Amino acid sequence: MSTLAFLIFGALLARSLTPEPEAMVVLGLGAAIGGGLATRLLRVLLVRPIGATDRARLEADRSVDAALALLLPFALLAALAQLGLAWDAALAFLVSGLCGTAASAASSAIRHGAPPGTSVVVAALWSMLLGCVWTLAWSVEWLPA
Repeated sequence: MSTLAFLIFGALLARSLTPEPEAMVVLGLGAAIGGGLATRLLRVLLVRPIGATDRARLEADRSVDAALALLLPFALLAALAQLGLAWDAALAFLVSGLCGTAASAASSAIRHGAPPGTSVVVAALWSMLLGCVWTLAWSVEWLPA
């Protein structure tokens, strides 16, 4: 579900850069792949410290993955705002969604036995880093005119 959210965000942000549909598809797919890899990294970082059986880690991984699905409502709200209301606020929805999603994922990992301090710090750093990278990538005029 979070990969679908990244696909939507990528297409929305590409739409604000260029009207070409090919660029929206390419940047949307790139965002989906990059976002999928980033969420996988967060799952690994949150679930790995859990010193339990493989079954407990699998349950924790599923729980963190379900928490990461929280990004989808933010993507749908961003699509509604941009397409229905003509607001160019997809980046704001993305960054706030990343913060909420990371906090929810850390909370899920802590419930399954992850250390609270490191889980919160890892989730906060992940959301800040990903938000900064995304913002910088879309604030640079790198598409040809």
